[in-house]
Amino acid sequence: IDQLPVEEEIAATNGVAQEMPEIIDVADEEMQRSMIFQTHDLAEEKVYIPEWRMLVLVRALTGDQRASLLQSSTLKGGVVDMKRMYPDLVINTARNVHTLKLIFKPADRGELLKKAGAALEKLALCAARISGITQGATDQAIKN
Repeated sequence: IDQLPVEEEIAATNGVAQEMPEIIDVADEEMQRSMIFQTHDLAEEKVYIPEWRMLVLVRALTGDQRASLLQSSTLKGGVVDMKRMYPDLVINTARNVHTLKLIFKPADRGELLKKAGAALEKLALCAARISGITQGATDQAIKN
């Protein structure tokens, strides 16, 4: 396994240049496969929710969770069911910052929908962003 230093810089979306990280060059596909499966690659972000005066850890969805959420949140005609998507994003990604365990259960959907919309939106938008759920991903789910 060789780590290849990359001298080039890439442009960040906010216009600030960032250095390219070192790239791990693996010549053997079985080793590469093994390394990929052992890598913790789910992004996490702490989000302060002022309405609750609490920090919540948001962990990205797995590929399976993401696909299921996109399918279950898309109505006929390609309309996204936000009443389903937002609480499902929160239920599947919001974790206790100390225990790392999920805070909510699927049965909590109705109660979550009674909470401050701004709080749900902060968590859902963070979860969508770090899980790669964009309008393009939603459009692709609709096509399939």
